[in-house]
Amino acid sequence: MNILSLREHRAGSPEWTLLALCSGIASGIAVAVVGPMAGVALMVGLFVLAGAIAAPGIVLAAYLLTPFYKGALQAYSPIDITVFLALANAIQVVSLLVDSRPRAVSRVGIVLWLSLGLLVLGGVLYAPDQSLALGKAVTYWALVILPIVPAAMRVGTEPRHVKQFLWTFFAMGIATVALGLTQLSGSERLVVLGMNTIQVSRAALLVPLLGIAYVLPQRRVLASIVAVVLIPASFVVAIASGSRGPLLMLVLIGAAGAVGYLARLHAVRWRLVGGVAGLAVASVVVVSITAPSLPALSLGRFTSLEEYVQVSLSGDPGATGGETSAAARVQLFQFAVEMFEKRPLIGAGTGGFETLSPAALGPVADAYPHNAILQVAAELGLLGLVPFLGVVLIGLVRPLPGRYPGFAIRALFLFFLLNAMVSGDIFADRETLGILLLILAIEAPVAVAALSPRQTFASADDSE
Repeated sequence: MNILSLREHRAGSPEWTLLALCSGIASGIAVAVVGPMAGVALMVGLFVLAGAIAAPGIVLAAYLLTPFYKGALQAYSPIDITVFLALANAIQVVSLLVDSRPRAVSRVGIVLWLSLGLLVLGGVLYAPDQSLALGKAVTYWALVILPIVPAAMRVGTEPRHVKQFLWTFFAMGIATVALGLTQLSGSERLVVLGMNTIQVSRAALLVPLLGIAYVLPQRRVLASIVAVVLIPASFVVAIASGSRGPLLMLVLIGAAGAVGYLARLHAVRWRLVGGVAGLAVASVVVVSITAPSLPALSLGRFTSLEEYVQVSLSGDPGATGGETSAAARVQLFQFAVEMFEKRPLIGAGTGGFETLSPAALGPVADAYPHNAILQVAAELGLLGLVPFLGVVLIGLVRPLPGRYPGFAIRALFLFFLLNAMVSGDIFADRETLGILLLILAIEAPVAVAALSPRQTFASADDSE
């Protein structure tokens, strides 16, 4: 029995019963021979293996979401969660080799995406610190290229796998909001599941992003109720984290999406528009009511950013208005531009920003400039910018099948892409790169009909 035949069987089939029985026996032997932790590790490993076969969308999403929950779970795992999930996604190459049928993917986009990995390797040759550069290049290939390519190709072959992917992201948002509400403090910035504050905000805002783009339009009663209840609460959690970038980017996406949607008057669903408007008003009311009990430090960060923008617009380039975070980012941006101007063709090499910024910026220095485009420009020059911007453009305009999954996956990518413009590190940002590759690997609606009898997203949406 090969992987393809196994994945088509339901959990109650004899094959899955046999797999469960063998898993139990193997785990029992591991417990007796090595110890309880070995049994637990083996059980988890077999469970994830089964998930990779039956639900690759969940396994890929769990891997991309690792930074959102690893801090809370790593202490209970005998192996590194990131490495384990990377392997679970990398084994999808077996499925791709077995199912070698033609796929209607964006070949140009995938080539550009892979070329970035090659440029990262090439950047090691002229990097100012080749040891650091080699470490970054190896990590990039081990945790981005090798796991995500086969996993995204596998997930993109079937609508149900993409839906698994989207629902997993939505579930992560639900968990963050629910846990965040129980951990609100009047003095400390909110931290959930051991993640840093910007990840708390990103995860919480997955609820309104996917709730409006994917959940509510499908009119699934239970899921819609959860979305309606938690969307206002998600803004409370995001504000309590004190991280401003994700919230600003969500507002930007919402405004652009609203304009684009309302521009097509013939296709507007006014009941949905009214519902979203009602949720917006409800969110403002809930945030206003809860604001006095939210961390003063978090609220102060939004106030200081407003003051910084006002002072900057006044024409004094040296003034910060008491805002240090945004001012530091501006310095990082400026230094990345200077690096690009010095070596515009090939850049400073892989990891060059981390190597050169301490001497130039002192205490403000960081490992990356907090902007993906500027990082590529500074370290890989025009040689890297051309494929990077090219693949991003393809990801933004490539036609995707279906109304709901296609729109939702694009909105998800745009959200993480915009966040990468204020906090992204190309060597660690698996979320943006992974979602981008998934967009490139999703089978196009026209070609799918000619290549495969499987449902397209559109027909799957209509049947729900």
